[in-house]
Amino acid sequence: MFRSIRSLLARVPPGLARAFDGLSDAADAVVATSTRRMLAAVAAGVLVVAAAAMQAGWLGTGFVPVAAVRVAFDVAVVGAVLALWRRLDEALGEMPEPLPVVLWQIACVLAAFAAVAGATDWLLLPDGLDTDDYLIASRWARTLGVAVAGLVTAIAGTLAAAVVLHRLRALAYATPRRAARRTWALMLLVVGLQALSEQPDLFGDGSSASDIVGAGLVLAILWNAGRQSWIVRLTQGQKWTAIGFSVLLMSAGAVATALARPLAAVVSPGLAGLLPAVFLYAVFVGLAVFLYALFLLPATDAYQRQADERRALRGLADLMGDAFDRDRLAAAVAHAPVAAGLADRAWLVLGSGADVVAAHGLALTDAQARTTPLLLKTARWHGPTAAQTVLSLPLVAHGQDLGALVAERTRDSFFTRDDAESLGLFATQAALAFDHARLFEQTVEKEGLRREMDIARGVQQRLLPATLPTLAGLSIAATSVPALDVGGDYYDVVRAGENRLAVVVADVSGKGTSAAFYMAEMQGAVRALAPDARDPVDFLCDANRVLASVLDAGTFVTALFGLLDVQTPRGSEESGMGNGKGTGAEEDAAPVVTFTSARAGHCPLAVVPADPALPVRMVRSAGLGLGLDRRGAIFARMTAADTTTLTTGDALVLVTDGVIESRCPAGDEYGYDRLAAALTAARASGATADAPALRDALLADLAAFLDGEPYADDMTLLTMCWHGTSTTTDATTDAAAAPAATAAAEGVLVAAP
Repeated sequence: MFRSIRSLLARVPPGLARAFDGLSDAADAVVATSTRRMLAAVAAGVLVVAAAAMQAGWLGTGFVPVAAVRVAFDVAVVGAVLALWRRLDEALGEMPEPLPVVLWQIACVLAAFAAVAGATDWLLLPDGLDTDDYLIASRWARTLGVAVAGLVTAIAGTLAAAVVLHRLRALAYATPRRAARRTWALMLLVVGLQALSEQPDLFGDGSSASDIVGAGLVLAILWNAGRQSWIVRLTQGQKWTAIGFSVLLMSAGAVATALARPLAAVVSPGLAGLLPAVFLYAVFVGLAVFLYALFLLPATDAYQRQADERRALRGLADLMGDAFDRDRLAAAVAHAPVAAGLADRAWLVLGSGADVVAAHGLALTDAQARTTPLLLKTARWHGPTAAQTVLSLPLVAHGQDLGALVAERTRDSFFTRDDAESLGLFATQAALAFDHARLFEQTVEKEGLRREMDIARGVQQRLLPATLPTLAGLSIAATSVPALDVGGDYYDVVRAGENRLAVVVADVSGKGTSAAFYMAEMQGAVRALAPDARDPVDFLCDANRVLASVLDAGTFVTALFGLLDVQTPRGSEESGMGNGKGTGAEEDAAPVVTFTSARAGHCPLAVVPADPALPVRMVRSAGLGLGLDRRGAIFARMTAADTTTLTTGDALVLVTDGVIESRCPAGDEYGYDRLAAALTAARASGATADAPALRDALLADLAAFLDGEPYADDMTLLTMCWHGTSTTTDATTDAAAAPAATAAAEGVLVAAP
């Protein structure tokens, strides 16, 4: 028997939980759609106005409806008002931010209702309305002023109650638990019962039912009002704001509760019980928020620090997979204790040599000067009485000592045991991250990353042209060396007409495999657009439009595109049409050779005049990188073309920033001045007479400058030399008789070492 009783008692709480869940689901289903919520709002308004109309009729005729009609009408009014608040979801939103604003909204609504009710009482009822003046049987107040006062108060109270319930639900649901729905359903149920207990036709005047339900209402209010855990997450300023708003809420709610009952009773006894219950609930919520926020003020800093710790740990966890960027990982580890508020500055030591690889809050050199084996050994937590301002947390992963995380406080405060434990979590997470990076690198090497890079390098080399087209009197040479196994530099020469060549040199931002893939996209755009190109600016605009759809955000391509055009004088062509020979004056006529170029944020074109008296010129036409302006309007406005007329012996040099930004062991940059000087020296030595010789001279000067240092970025170099040609020479018929001229006209491609 006792076992059966215990089993029954054990099933009661789950049964109640299921009952309230079902009640919540049923209530939500009633107003699940916008149409249903609209019908509930219309029904509430119609019922309240109908109550006033009936009251006016009763005042004029003295006819009193039967008790069943009065009770049914009262139940309908209470139910409609309790459903009306769901209509406000679209207008007010379900979860406003920040939550203290909800308190201000409720206080404003209650204050507005109190103002309406107070003004109505003062204007229409100068003598006041006693709480016993309910419109019940022969004790009804038979004045038109009472009816108008009741109607105004009922309408204002109905709207106020709907808004207050809607905003109180936002506070109740701020705790994302299913229990919040149950307690809210219980609250609405008890409020409805409290409203009906005020119906004298059901329980009589002054019955004990109202007292019993009222006691249950107080318990439900206390239970719901105490669920304000959202206050814990507020900052100190937000807590003070919540305290101020809660005081306003309690004040306005107390006045509204006192004015609601006597005036609403003129229309409906149930409404007279509903409005004070809802407003009283709001007052208790304000009281609970006031007490919670006041008592939780001292714990705000601790909660904020925990939140900062979690955020910093989450950041470290996100970086654990970033195995290719150890510098970024080290910087994040050094920054994490400071970001969490545990230290004022911190630095990271890796390796057995106590090398500081990252620091936050002080210079790297200062951190290195302070880091000694004695510091790393003695700056540890030694018990509850330890008073230290510097802590050294070892980084240990799989039994291997990787280094240490050193934290320091410069303020007048010591580290506590909790601080040491929190910093220990950062150290453990950092050790796992670095160990993960090390293991990942080893795994990549063991599983054939080198073989994949070889395949990628071979594919990329096939994307570069195997041979270069040329024109009579022109020599071309080019070379490209990636900084890694694969790179993002690209060059090409495409025939764009009988006497026209399209020349392009491009550089994808970044390097490695991703840059190589984008370089392949650039090659496809060039091969598709260059043969029909007639204007460099138009070509770059078309290329920008094509590449904008494939480049990732933050990735762009710099390029220099030019059209080398050999225009034969028209008179020379006409003079040679009869017998292939012209006059002596016509034999002196030379073709006009121009190179029209445009830059898309690329390195300038270097023009080397044949005349030693003229300096090397850098053509810096305006331009924006491909892919930076996805729409293209700004790109077109910022891109300009430049035309250079070539004479015999002139040379053109196109490079990528891998040449310009190369650094010697001392850290100096190669730069444009040294490039100009190298071109001047090559002209003096006669190297500008031939494109391969000019290219080799520049590579030799660059190698001497680097002094054995590898290229830090992809390097591409393309040279062109115009040797001049006679208009009376037929290249086709004279090719066999003039092998030297043919050889001089051939394009030369040098494979990357």
